[in-house]
Amino acid sequence: MERLRRVELLSEIARRDELIAQLQEELSVLRMTATEEGKGGNELEEKLGEVGGGGSLPSKGEGEEFEKYLRPMGHRQMFPSCEDFTHARKIAVSAESGQQQQQGHSQQQGKSGREKDKRTAETIRAAILSNEFLRQLDSEEIGQMIERMRPVQMEVGTQIVRQGELSSELFVLEEGRVQVTKDRRFVRIMEGPCVFGELAILYHCERTATVIALSHCRLWALHRTAFHTVMVHNAKSRQEQSFNHLKRLGANKGPFLSTLLGEGQLLALAGQVREEFWQFRTEVERTQLRGRIYVITKGRITVRRRPSNDSPPELSVLTVGDAIGLGQFVREDGNGHNGLSSRIHSHNCHYFVDSVEGCTLLAMLAEQVAAKLPPSLCHSHHPHSPKLEHHQGEHPDPHLQQSSSSSSLADENTNDSLAMRREHFEGDGDNGSRRDGPTAATANERAEVNECDSVEFGHLELADLKTHFDTDRVYALKVLNKRHVKEMNQVEHVLNERSILLSCHCNFIVRLYKTFRDAEKLYMLMEYCPGGEVWTMLRNWGRFDEPTARFYCASALEAFDYLHRRMIIYRDLKPENMLLDANGNPKLVDFGFAKKLQSDGSRAWTFCGTAEYVAPEVILNKGQDCAVDLWSLGIFMFELLSGSPPFASTDPMHTYNSILRGVQLLAWPRYMGDNARNLICKFCRRDPTQRLGYGRIEDARQDIWFKGFDFTSFRRQTMRPPIRPKIRGLTDTQNFDRYPSTDNFACGSDESGWDDDF
Repeated sequence: MERLRRVELLSEIARRDELIAQLQEELSVLRMTATEEGKGGNELEEKLGEVGGGGSLPSKGEGEEFEKYLRPMGHRQMFPSCEDFTHARKIAVSAESGQQQQQGHSQQQGKSGREKDKRTAETIRAAILSNEFLRQLDSEEIGQMIERMRPVQMEVGTQIVRQGELSSELFVLEEGRVQVTKDRRFVRIMEGPCVFGELAILYHCERTATVIALSHCRLWALHRTAFHTVMVHNAKSRQEQSFNHLKRLGANKGPFLSTLLGEGQLLALAGQVREEFWQFRTEVERTQLRGRIYVITKGRITVRRRPSNDSPPELSVLTVGDAIGLGQFVREDGNGHNGLSSRIHSHNCHYFVDSVEGCTLLAMLAEQVAAKLPPSLCHSHHPHSPKLEHHQGEHPDPHLQQSSSSSSLADENTNDSLAMRREHFEGDGDNGSRRDGPTAATANERAEVNECDSVEFGHLELADLKTHFDTDRVYALKVLNKRHVKEMNQVEHVLNERSILLSCHCNFIVRLYKTFRDAEKLYMLMEYCPGGEVWTMLRNWGRFDEPTARFYCASALEAFDYLHRRMIIYRDLKPENMLLDANGNPKLVDFGFAKKLQSDGSRAWTFCGTAEYVAPEVILNKGQDCAVDLWSLGIFMFELLSGSPPFASTDPMHTYNSILRGVQLLAWPRYMGDNARNLICKFCRRDPTQRLGYGRIEDARQDIWFKGFDFTSFRRQTMRPPIRPKIRGLTDTQNFDRYPSTDNFACGSDESGWDDDF
């Protein structure tokens, strides 16, 4: 009885504390309003006194301090110190999956935008263009966003958003004044037209500040699913338009690409082109365009060819549908069929834009075209092999496969041990073959577990499987809370992680051997890497020298080569997600954001990753393919060499705006070599199709920064690692930091069936 009374009192205290905090915020608003409009706030002060609270407006200096702290960074991102950022682990974020976004959009259709007059639309557009993030969007995309906005009216003292609440809407303040507070402290006052809450349209997150109306406010709200729909629709529409241009492209008076390539390959190529605009009277020499192909979509170009003899120049006109640079691929045999030429045509010519409105073109790399052509038509100038070859470092014949039927794990927890029955470890494969994963065990054999780390939706445990015919084998057991996964809209990511890891057999990727489930949790039995995280080593060392950084970058490069040839994108490279095995060899872990693309040319659309590492196309919702991993490799390389990522801030939107400004504005550390800087810039080009290694990882291996690095011995794992972790035994966990478990809350069972095949 006494215990129950104590719980009730604690609950009442918490409720009153929350009420006091709310009234303090409202009092601050009314005091400011009273100062400016000659009104008093006595009524609210009396209410506040009834619950025993008080409040005060922050001093001018205090407000200026917070405004300076939250003010967007300037155009030059200053180099952050290791002390600021490397002592805190970076947290991954994610929006709902594409399927969940579509479901959310269906629910929001009843709240679709209202028609706006011209003046209102112009005011909203002006507010959007004043926002550093939103001004990056195309004019057409902004217009469609405005169409989907719904009106919101707020009276004086009303909370528009509250710090800590889950958010899904951006607000445009058309008219009125609002006050921003953070952690109950004054930050600033904003007047319309302006934008706030833009982080909410990127992914599922909590509000970072409270916004209260100081006057009657007229606002417009945009839901995350509406923003996602606009961006995806426009990206797919642009790809379809490019596809139609390529499909109609002719060479030697007949179809060329549409004859040699299937629709899927043409669609893939359409996703890799970029649009360029040449102004009136632009002149371009043919030698400047070598290695590129251009397709005219609007305008007209005059071509002047200069024969080698003294003949007068030859003039011709290119219009919509014609191509520049396609001659390097085209030859016509006696039957009039088009194919690849054995050499690049090198006419001495130049191009002149003679249409007053200029000329719009689709630009693509010649190698991108060659990569889509049949192998029989490829020649040495454009090396490409569409076959999925076996590389050293891969396991071509895995003995341990996951059976089609899911395994079930009974609730047999006793003390700190987890009992695992024989059938849970039986794998598919040829009888008698040696398995590198867990083998059959007797019913009374146990896996001793010790918690060694935490993960996003659960925790990791150490499993020591004891058998009567083999030495002890130690595994990592990843435990996920089913209901928490579902509540956080991460079902698709968890299922993707399972299916992808079970299919991967590569020395540079951690192995997943088996998965189990019970009513409350999911279990993933994985390879244990006792050397700990590369991030921990980086924190202890401060920064790595170039040979050490090169070793770990090569590991990521090899893992990406393996994944990308299988059309899998990883999307979460960072030092925290690279573990060291007992010998110090690195392996990628945590495939929660990995995704297998459906076909060549398809893209992923879900915002996910770690803020400091996401690529510009992820932030702008332009669609993602293998290029996002190359961007993250450049950021990874920078962090290893400097001790901290190049784009980092306590405010995620500041981080994203810095990323959109690009690596060109970075203040590079003086000790970072020119070759390293150049390679980082090649990985972090704004245009995804221009990043080094896109479509051909070998180009990155051949960069001068990797000169002298023996990739063959590295893939064989005969190269000595730069860091050899200290391991005291099979079950040693000393190389892992201890973090509070994220699985300390009771979620109850989840029998909805989404994990039936787990």
